[in-house]
Amino acid sequence: MPLPSCKMCETNIDPVHWPGYRSVCNHIYCQDCYSFLTHFRFPCLDSCRTAPLNMEDGVLLKMVVVTTTEEEDNEVVSQYQLAAEFQHQSTKSQHAANMPVFYALDSAVDNQTEVLVAAADPLKDALLSQEELIVSLEECNRMLDESTRRSNDIYEQYKQAQRGLDEARTALCNAVFGERREN
Repeated sequence: MPLPSCKMCETNIDPVHWPGYRSVCNHIYCQDCYSFLTHFRFPCLDSCRTAPLNMEDGVLLKMVVVTTTEEEDNEVVSQYQLAAEFQHQSTKSQHAANMPVFYALDSAVDNQTEVLVAAADPLKDALLSQEELIVSLEECNRMLDESTRRSNDIYEQYKQAQRGLDEARTALCNAVFGERREN
C-alpha cells in the first residue's frame, strides 16, 4: 500500500522521518506544510472549507511499520478470504429471505397502480370535457368581442347619420325660414 502524500508539497508521508497531519476535512499534509498553513491561518487548499486550519484540530498521523513473514501475510489473506466468503454467503441468504417480501411489495404496487389507473379514467374524461368547454367559451367570447366591435361601429354610423340629419334640418330650416324672412 502506498504511503499518503502531502496535499501541498506532494512529499510522501514517512511515519519515522516525515510525519503528517490529517485536517478536520480529512486531507493529509506533512508536518511542515500543516504548521505553515495553521501559523498563517490559511483554509484547506481544496477550498472544502473557508475557516482557517488550526493545529489543535489536526490529527498527527501515527503509522507503525511492522515487518511480517510471508507465512503471516498468507494467514491474514486467508482470514480475509474467509471473511469475504462468509459475507458473500450472508448476503445471499439475506437476499433469499428478502425476495418473498420484494415480490409481495411488487405485487401490491402493481395492484395499487391498476386501482389508480382505473380511478383516473373518469377524471381524464372530465378533464377533456372541461377542455372542450373552455374552447367553446373562448369561441363565444371571441364572437361576443366581434359583435361588440360591430355594434360600436354601427353606433358610430348612427351618430354620424344623426349629425348629418341635424345639419340637414338646420339647413332646411334656414332655407325655408330664411326665404320667408326675405319675402
